[in-house]
Amino acid sequence: SATAAAVAAADARLSRRRGAACSAMIAPRGASDPSRRGLEDKARPQSRYWLPEEHDAFVEGLGIFGPRDFRGIAGHVGSRDADQVRTHMQKYFRRLELLGTPLPRELR
Repeated sequence: SATAAAVAAADARLSRRRGAACSAMIAPRGASDPSRRGLEDKARPQSRYWLPEEHDAFVEGLGIFGPRDFRGIAGHVGSRDADQVRTHMQKYFRRLELLGTPLPRELR
C-alpha cells in the first residue's frame, strides 16, 4: 500500500542518517543478550530497548495498520503492548522530524 511504502522510505532515510543503530530506539550491542546478565535459565524480562527485529516489525505494522492503531501494531510486533508502541511511535516521529525527514502525508 502507499502507506507502507511511505513508512519504509522514511525509515530508510532515518537509518541512513543515523547509521546502523538508531541510538535509543534499538538496543545497544549486547544489552538484550540474556547470557551476559546471568539469565540463561530464567525467563527473559522485557527490555526497555527495542530490538532491531522489533523495530522492523513496528515499521511494518505502522505501514499495515496506520499511525492510530496501537493495538494492531502491538499485535504485529508481538512482544510489546499498545502503550509501548505508542511511546515508541512518538520517539520515532520526533527523530524523523529532528533529522529533517518529512513525515509521509499518510502519517500526519
